[in-house]
Amino acid sequence: MRFKELIDYSIFVLMAPLVGVSGAIKAINDGEWARMEELAPVEGGGHGFRAELYRAAVNYERAGTGADNSFEFLYNALRNYLDRRRKEAGDALTSTLMTAVGLSIAMILAMLLGGSALLLPLAMAGMLPLIHYFQVEEAKYDYSIPLVAGALAGIAAFILLRGYAYSLIIASIAFAVTYAPQLRRECLFPGTVRSKIMNSFNELMWSPNPPRPPGNTVIGVEFGRLFDVASSLGAPLFLSKVNRVVYDVLSWMDENRRSLIIYGLMIPIPYVLLCITVKVLMASVVPAAGPFPISPSLNSSRGVLIMDGVITSILTGKAIHSIGMGIMLIPLFMSIQLLIT
Repeated sequence: MRFKELIDYSIFVLMAPLVGVSGAIKAINDGEWARMEELAPVEGGGHGFRAELYRAAVNYERAGTGADNSFEFLYNALRNYLDRRRKEAGDALTSTLMTAVGLSIAMILAMLLGGSALLLPLAMAGMLPLIHYFQVEEAKYDYSIPLVAGALAGIAAFILLRGYAYSLIIASIAFAVTYAPQLRRECLFPGTVRSKIMNSFNELMWSPNPPRPPGNTVIGVEFGRLFDVASSLGAPLFLSKVNRVVYDVLSWMDENRRSLIIYGLMIPIPYVLLCITVKVLMASVVPAAGPFPISPSLNSSRGVLIMDGVITSILTGKAIHSIGMGIMLIPLFMSIQLLIT
């Protein structure tokens, strides 16, 4: 999810009751909002929460609703939207975890019955866009140099070692060496950044020179736009409304990040259980005759586990932080596989 959208909604909720819908859209200064206003007489503003918020503000403006009441209505709509997103994220992440468990069971059954289980780990990769949709983008990273370094190191390791697991470990280490310098403390531990952002808006109430939100992260830059809008007006009542909106957005971000970390730490559990199950099957299962013979395809289980480990690692890292973090975790997942199987 683009964090810019949340700040756009916040600016619109705060400014529309004061300067009107058109004035709020000018304060947002975004082409998509301007096009929505132009097409509103024909298409009604379109679909989604942005259009819903726009239509509500237009109705309040036409009805002559007071600025305070109009703000409260729009503010409640924003809070309901955040609550809805919170619930949708919880349901989606629970489904993701249950899907990972189901696919792990399907992989075991496929191997027991002699079928191919290679497509099942690929199905898990389809959950990556779902995690991305509910994750707030807090920082941007350059993957070009790390990916090139990882690919070259991986190819060289495979030529020398002729083993996929060790090649992936070396490729991941090469990726991490060039990627890790981008991981600033503010991105790994955003709690301090959010405290500084809240303090910046609080000081607007009493300080003649309040500090701007830190501009070294995406959320700091976007909150800086809202800070400029708030400081340009400066009325105490308006600033108290700004602080309410900022507090709710930051609280939602904290809950969203906490939920993603919890689910991210649970995603590897099916993978570990799958590794243990394959170990047991390789040691004890003997092909059986009968109308439904069990003919395990355990010789190909190593390739399935490698693919599943890579995808699980990327899903885990993405839920906790980023895809780059997931690539950096590949050695851990490969080590688990090598130790167990």
